[in-house]
Amino acid sequence: MDMGPKVRAVETFVVTIAHNAQFRNWGISNAPTASRDELYVVAKITSEDGVVGYGEVGRYYEGETPATVVRAIREYLAPALTGMDASNIGATRRRMAHALTGQPFAKSCVEMALFDLAGRSLGAPVWKLLGGAYRDRIAICPSVGINERPEEVCERVAEYHASGYRDIKFKIGKDFSRDRRSLELIRERVPSDMKIRVDPNRAYRPENALKILAELELFDLLFIEQPVDPGDTLTLRQLARTLRTPVFADEGTRTGGDVIRLASQEATRGVMVKPARIGGLQSARELAMVADAVHLPVCVGSLREAGIATAAMLHLAASLPHLDLACNLGGPALFLEGDVIAPMLTPDNGMMPVPPGPGLGVDVDEERLAFYAAKAE
Repeated sequence: MDMGPKVRAVETFVVTIAHNAQFRNWGISNAPTASRDELYVVAKITSEDGVVGYGEVGRYYEGETPATVVRAIREYLAPALTGMDASNIGATRRRMAHALTGQPFAKSCVEMALFDLAGRSLGAPVWKLLGGAYRDRIAICPSVGINERPEEVCERVAEYHASGYRDIKFKIGKDFSRDRRSLELIRERVPSDMKIRVDPNRAYRPENALKILAELELFDLLFIEQPVDPGDTLTLRQLARTLRTPVFADEGTRTGGDVIRLASQEATRGVMVKPARIGGLQSARELAMVADAVHLPVCVGSLREAGIATAAMLHLAASLPHLDLACNLGGPALFLEGDVIAPMLTPDNGMMPVPPGPGLGVDVDEERLAFYAAKAE
């Protein structure tokens, strides 16, 4: 029986927020650089009794764009959810699945807003709705981009270490000599307690992956994220079995079944968990629990989201029973000039507290939301 807050209205906003100057050298192996601005879709869901919840997605791929996310929400998900109990997350997820095939980014955006609304209505933080919290502070792993020279990479990592971070993600896969020299400098000049994970973003091919990574792992890497195409199970298995450094799966794990398949084939030694990529917080937690059941470590990762979604991922990370790795949540203050929430989420000494209070625990500034939405028009 539906007893909770009923969905009255679902609104969407496309907002653009500028990257800070430091972040504009960021990039991945199959893209030249970060754009000057980042586009986000914000969903605002209002209940019949006036309670509001917000969700957000940023960075899109595999066919989803800001335009397709907005269209999916307005034409399919909003009509399907109107009148439903926002606190019955299971029922709303089922309704969204029936209303629309695929489009995990759109569903993640809406589900996040439902969690926020439900938590605010019930006076409970989202981590409680996810089953409870095992920690109230989350270790953060920022990313180092792919377009800096080796000396710049080393300088950036040294700055992060001085600020209290002990784990960084280094984007690689575009220029092997640059990647190798950067790692060499880091290991020469940065204290040895700085952990380094690398992410080639599927850059390598079956014929060169093992040779390249065998050389790079000499620099004492924490793990390697998705080095080859996720469909290339044979190469993933070869890498996972041969390399000393654990290979983590990312795009190849959309469901618990994918995790079990890769684990049984010895094709991964860890799993990246990114809510937007698989449809939301609940799906992400379910994926993490399956990984835990087959003894694979998990790492919560972001897709360069701003404050609303970063808060959601902090709640997700808090709810996982086993989380031994710093989360790749850069923190919007590290790469954006502003945000729709106030204050911005800012790491301190390499850690970020789980936002207190009901729902996601962060407050959207409606004036800022309108300002950044107007910039996107």
